[in-house]
Amino acid sequence: MKELADEPHLELLAVPSELQVLLELGELESFRKRWLALRGQCADQPVFWLQGGYAASMEIEERADAAEEARKCFLAGAEIARDPEVRGALEAALLQLDWMTSPAVVSFDPLSSGDEYSAERKRLRELAARAEAAATAAAAIPTGRTVAADALLVAAQATRATGDLARGWQLLERACREFREEAPWAQYTCLVGYRVAESQLNEPGFVDLDADCGGDLSVAAARGLEFAVRVLDLPSSGASVHPQVIMQARVGALLCALQIGEASVALPLALQLRREGADESVSKIGDLAIEWGGVRLDRLEGPVEHRLRQLSTAVATATAMLDQGLLEAAEIRTMITRWRSALPAMVASEGAIEARKLEEQFAELIARTEAVDRKNRPR
Repeated sequence: MKELADEPHLELLAVPSELQVLLELGELESFRKRWLALRGQCADQPVFWLQGGYAASMEIEERADAAEEARKCFLAGAEIARDPEVRGALEAALLQLDWMTSPAVVSFDPLSSGDEYSAERKRLRELAARAEAAATAAAAIPTGRTVAADALLVAAQATRATGDLARGWQLLERACREFREEAPWAQYTCLVGYRVAESQLNEPGFVDLDADCGGDLSVAAARGLEFAVRVLDLPSSGASVHPQVIMQARVGALLCALQIGEASVALPLALQLRREGADESVSKIGDLAIEWGGVRLDRLEGPVEHRLRQLSTAVATATAMLDQGLLEAAEIRTMITRWRSALPAMVASEGAIEARKLEEQFAELIARTEAVDRKNRPR
């Protein structure tokens, strides 16, 4: 910015971009210092207040006054905003803030139906109505698609939290369908992933409360994986995507891929998240994916031929991961033990030829693990 020091007007125009870069890098301390220093110059810029509110909202868990500070910033910006798109962004930010400060934000489960949360459920119903109205208004603006998607996503989340699962799914699916933005796609993927985690980590027969309104789990998982791939592909095209949205898409992709036996997605993602030190809840499902080589054969649905093809892909994927040094020989043996335990029941009446071919693949993979053991054995 030094080259603009003698041109105050040009520097003023560049300020929001500078602050945006600091926000995207998560450099909140540097952002705050620069933001406060520029407050006198930029107080008449709505985007300046929008950025200040975003920064404060990122510290809600660390600072007790952060939510109130964010609200003041968003309201200050909305008061002076004249451009419909900027005003819409500020209104969407206020809606998101109202959702972020709800106790419901920590879980996909609806709030308890007891009296303890009656006032919060009422507040969330009002929030959902405001958010849906804001989405409708933003959608009428040619450049308002992102704001509309964010607002409708708040409506979907708040509605679900009140216990109206069906309406929550309707709003979420509408946001994905009409606005084609990364935040609703990632949320859909995560919500389906939540259903998958509950199913995979519980005993067979677990009751999926979302089954009636969220659709067949495997069908939803296939769609969720499609949405996740779209989100994860965006940065390669130059799009800026919030790191939290990327992480949602990655975790959701792992879960959705595991549900439908897409080992070429599930196994590499599980290994990557393990290397990065994922939190406990993600590690649990990641470990399960690694144990089964990305294809949970004892839970996989569909025709026998399809499941055998998925297993064949899993063997090839595990072989590649072993050759790259990303899997241990012991982990390969665990996978093969799991697969073999499920094969007899699956091919009892058909698929015997394919099963024999798989055993040949198993034998080749075991030979590779033995070669790895010999290579790593102390001399």
